[in-house]
Amino acid sequence: MKKILKSLLASVILVHLLQTTCQDPQNKEPKNSNVERLEKIFLKIPADKLLEYLITKEKSRLIAEMLLAQNPKTNLENPEDEIFEPKQPVPLSDEYKKTSIIERIKKKHIGELPKKVDDLIYFFSNHEECVKNNKTIYNRLLLHGDPGTGKSHLFQVLTEELEMPYLAFSASFFADKYIGEASRKIRKVFDNAKKLNKPVLIFIDEIDALAASRRSSTHNEHRNSLIQLLTEIQDLQNYKNVFIIVATNNLTVIDQAIKDRFAGSICEINELNLEERAELFSKIFSDRGITIEPKFAKRLAKVTDTKNSYKKTIFSNRDVENIVITSIFRQFKECKKDEKNCNKHLCYYASQAIKETNKEGTFASLYSSYCEGI
Repeated sequence: MKKILKSLLASVILVHLLQTTCQDPQNKEPKNSNVERLEKIFLKIPADKLLEYLITKEKSRLIAEMLLAQNPKTNLENPEDEIFEPKQPVPLSDEYKKTSIIERIKKKHIGELPKKVDDLIYFFSNHEECVKNNKTIYNRLLLHGDPGTGKSHLFQVLTEELEMPYLAFSASFFADKYIGEASRKIRKVFDNAKKLNKPVLIFIDEIDALAASRRSSTHNEHRNSLIQLLTEIQDLQNYKNVFIIVATNNLTVIDQAIKDRFAGSICEINELNLEERAELFSKIFSDRGITIEPKFAKRLAKVTDTKNSYKKTIFSNRDVENIVITSIFRQFKECKKDEKNCNKHLCYYASQAIKETNKEGTFASLYSSYCEGI
């Protein structure tokens, strides 16, 4: 396979060089001598460099095809531009917007909203009035908390309900082996956001991959990209339309300079309490067309409450969603197999799903006794 790639790459490079040289109007040498000269140059090019060239070329082609499939109007001359274009939200109906924005957000995002998020919601839902009266907010927010607690989901809810264009990336997107590429990508994201003449959100998930402490890294490229990020965040104070939200599961590894940039705007997204987790179970079941009794939701919340568990494990929002999806699917599957004996309650299948997480708490036996009577 490697030999085939090398031979294919050789053909691509040689044809490219030959075409470029022969099209040069200043080149007076015969074509035969050009070929000989190019062959000598070609033999000096290391095989790994040739492979790198082919991979980069193929990557650009695949990105172009993928973007073209999503949007036939894609600019193929520079397909990467599409990646950095702010995404437009789906417009909300006037009927839907009759409910207050806070109520709509709280229905979608279960759990307490940090005060800084509440400020963000008010500022951007009353943006023109706030800017006109020179009443602005600190336009940055760092969310941290255990995996699966809903940091990314909160950002999605905000963009939907505020109807704001957004640019969302994982920090790994900016990682690049070529010197200067990470800094260029960071700069391009912020430049595109600043050019938009209306409110826009920037979201960077897993920011620790991009902004880890410089003490833990000696890589110059990491330092350069971190400095670029710090510069762009600091420059946002001159823009009233742009707001950046970053998220991390591990605040301790974040560089101190980044923490300083977000001073006073670092919010923890906590694990849900019993009441909130019961509400989340009800919501996820409801979103999938199943209404469960409040008593059942409370049972599920209690068995997944691990604050007093000897195992010290955590049932995240993602775990809750997985339990609901699995139990609904299992019930559907078993009914298809045997319609006569498909009267087992969802509690039975939820119990199976909870056991499969290997996160059973001290209330597992109590929960099992509830299920036995159903």
